[in-house]
Amino acid sequence: MEGYYRKIIEEGTFEHRFYKALGFPPISDEGNEGNFVLRITLGDMALLDGFYMSLPGDAGSLSIGDAIRRYVLCESEEDRIEMRRKLSRDPNPDLLDIYDDLLYLYEQAEAGRINLSYHINNGASDIQPTDPVSLHQRLCTTRNASRVTRYGRGGLATSYRLLDLVLEVYDNVDPFSGLTDQQKDAMLRDFRAIFILYLMDKFGYQPGLQDTGHKTQDARRTDFGTSVLSLESSVLSLSSAKHLSTVLEYLASEDVGLATCIQGEYFITPRGYDLLSSVIDEAEFYIDNYDIFGDVYVRGVSEIRFNTGYGGNLIVPVFMRSGIDPYRALFIVALYLENLDELASDLAVLSSEDAFKELFSLIGWSPTEEEIGTELLDRIIYEGSLRVEERQLREARLRHIESIERRISKQ
Repeated sequence: MEGYYRKIIEEGTFEHRFYKALGFPPISDEGNEGNFVLRITLGDMALLDGFYMSLPGDAGSLSIGDAIRRYVLCESEEDRIEMRRKLSRDPNPDLLDIYDDLLYLYEQAEAGRINLSYHINNGASDIQPTDPVSLHQRLCTTRNASRVTRYGRGGLATSYRLLDLVLEVYDNVDPFSGLTDQQKDAMLRDFRAIFILYLMDKFGYQPGLQDTGHKTQDARRTDFGTSVLSLESSVLSLSSAKHLSTVLEYLASEDVGLATCIQGEYFITPRGYDLLSSVIDEAEFYIDNYDIFGDVYVRGVSEIRFNTGYGGNLIVPVFMRSGIDPYRALFIVALYLENLDELASDLAVLSSEDAFKELFSLIGWSPTEEEIGTELLDRIIYEGSLRVEERQLREARLRHIESIERRISKQ
């Protein structure tokens, strides 16, 4: 079917000139019939950010999957080393890193952690990797600027065949695979309970009210509830409460005591408000001290950089190495950042695992301590913690200076 992707770079634009300066298309001036180029982008990734390389002319006789296995993934470690050596000499300085990312992606697919679907940019969608390359290639032309003369700006045209692939990545990882059913059920019960308390506090949600047009105003609010009620209680209606009976009973149980039920209406108890306040403090602690590990770039044995825009997300292994439960940390931060508010429109989804699977998918994707190496992971934590401490000291100095300035201005 025709469909999904229509990525182009208009000829004559800055992007077109920049792309050409990066070495695309990687073809020679001789033997036009043999020039073959493979380009791979992911989903909505821009063409400028994608992977590309030249392929032997006979690649057109292979299937798409076989061509990628033979010439991109390579059939031996020696071939991959040679490929990296070749790409390191390419005009595009990022091409080697993109190649390593692509290798990792196929490793994850081979391990069954993800599924890949194949599409052709400006062509057919949902194609099969068993399709022959020749079925989806297209003929393109480019002009060699070095051949442009004072008599004209066109120069000599060079033709090449292009296989313009777009890969879509689908998560196939069970983030709960490391938990027993009992551990998972207990954890999700606690998270559902906290979420319902959050709705009651922030939006005035009342799961026990029959009158869906009624709003409550709690006598006490945490920082979650400082905003004006932005969701109508008709959205947070009793129609969803039947899916939450177990959670509500748990909240109001004598041992838990986070809510109380009076004449069919539920109210947050002081203990419940204390819990919500502690959740805010906990979320801010995670953000302040661990957000830096969401973008870590490691190169070689000595270079560790943070917040580069192209590093890996190591928050989960850092959490685990630091003795922090990654499930709870991710849930608490998502709650704090209001990333779960959309669930309020259909609380029935809370009774399933689907919403939580998406939230915790990072756990399944993240590298483990063993894959990173304990020594390297400890160095990353040490370096990141130093930068966090430096930032906090700078912020404390600024607050101190501002306090002095305020006192002076009052004199």
